[in-house]
Amino acid sequence: MMKRPGEKLYSLVFRQIRAYILQNNLQPGDLLPTEQALVEMLGVSRNVLREAIKLYDSEVDRLKGPQVAPKAKRGKGGKAK
Repeated sequence: MMKRPGEKLYSLVFRQIRAYILQNNLQPGDLLPTEQALVEMLGVSRNVLREAIKLYDSEVDRLKGPQVAPKAKRGKGGKAK
């Protein structure tokens, strides 16, 4: 996935997470990979990943419809699973 001109890195990662959810047909209650796995998979820092997950969570809250996946589940220490 290509970064758009002027796009923040966390926004690109947000789009990549959303694409991962759709490509893997994740359903409500399914877990995302661990924070460490996502950092390695996407090649970004934990801070960028956390900003992307915050953006994703805010989009889910905003849309609140059946067409969106659930909020990212978090393990101990606030890490996404």
